[in-house]
Amino acid sequence: MHQLTIDHHHQTPYVSAHPSFDAAHRALLRYVVDADYYLRPVPISGVHSRYQLLGPVDPAGSKRTRDPRVTGVATIAEIPDTRVPRPAAGFAARDAQRWISDHTATWLHGCATDPGYHYPMAVLTLARGEARRYLYAGTLLPEAAHLAGLDEPAHLDRSIVDMLRHNAIQDDGAHRSPVALAAAVTRLLPADTDDDHTAALIWYYALLRWGASAP
Repeated sequence: MHQLTIDHHHQTPYVSAHPSFDAAHRALLRYVVDADYYLRPVPISGVHSRYQLLGPVDPAGSKRTRDPRVTGVATIAEIPDTRVPRPAAGFAARDAQRWISDHTATWLHGCATDPGYHYPMAVLTLARGEARRYLYAGTLLPEAAHLAGLDEPAHLDRSIVDMLRHNAIQDDGAHRSPVALAAAVTRLLPADTDDDHTAALIWYYALLRWGASAP
């Protein structure tokens, strides 16, 4: 895990967690582009990377005012991932696995006249399509949120959604137990992700795992 901290003078620092250095650096680049800043690396020892945020230059000003203006500092630091899944995460993983198991037979052998056929088939079809990259990453999130009991999907950094999908597709079956499944998801999430949104993302990951191996 890597933590991005953007500290402007006299303002509350902006802090976010990311699954890798590259993800944190992409988030920093999006921030400076949107805010019309420039970056200047600052030499620093250890496992940190630091950058000065430079404000726009006034071409009509004096030589002094045309010098780059430092408006803040951004730091990317590697942080230990010491979090363990909360009990609610394990329950969500168990419920997701049970729902998928209950409806896999419908996917394989059901027909349109079976009671309750259409919604599970629609969800599993989406899971299969997204796991095969026919659909954009995150397409399945609204249904995962619904199954987890949420009205809306979690709003996450795109890099986290991409990482969840990538890991789910590449999952070799090591995360068979609910606890292992929950851990595979929670280790990628920002530390302040609440239980409800964590549950939705566990459903998302579990469905994509199924979709990656579905016939």
